[in-house]
Amino acid sequence: MKLSYPLFVNVPEDYCEAEVRILAVGQQTLDWHNNDTLGVEPVNTIMGFYKDFDMGSSYRSTPFWQALGALTGAFAVPGRRSSILWTNLLRVSQCARRPDPLVEEELHGGFVLQSEVKFLKPDVVVFFTGPYYDERLLNTLVDAELTPLTRWVSVVKHDLLPSTSYRSYHPKFLRMRKHWDEVFDSMRAHYLDV
Repeated sequence: MKLSYPLFVNVPEDYCEAEVRILAVGQQTLDWHNNDTLGVEPVNTIMGFYKDFDMGSSYRSTPFWQALGALTGAFAVPGRRSSILWTNLLRVSQCARRPDPLVEEELHGGFVLQSEVKFLKPDVVVFFTGPYYDERLLNTLVDAELTPLTRWVSVVKHDLLPSTSYRSYHPKFLRMRKHWDEVFDSMRAHYLDV
């Protein structure tokens, strides 16, 4: 069982100073630094991976990272600085895929994501996890509700989340099925209406 290192967010100063904070939540890392030696400070080293990854700057041509750019535009408010961070619903991958159900259950109790949301205080949260991850999402955020906004977007209601929290499909799916604009437009319309 080859697990990746866990994903730990490293929060840049511009996020802390932003007036509109956006948190994008993906599924899991495809593969995240499978080194055997971390050094003396493993948590700091792993957080350094996040910083060095630079919000996927080397992957800008992929749908997921393009979606993060689209989110920044969709939730832009004139005269207010915005910033976006990315995290994942599942902290690790197994052999560059979603972990087996037993591994997933053992490793993903939800406290990390809940702690991130409390600490980061986002104004908008978007789960690009799709319906195959709904059970994990609902187990992570106990008592959460998914209310359809459109066929491709649901509003996620939970005490920890802002009222502008959404679950949609993975950006690759949205692009292939040609629902990209519809999804971002519907989230923006809801955001402006709330």
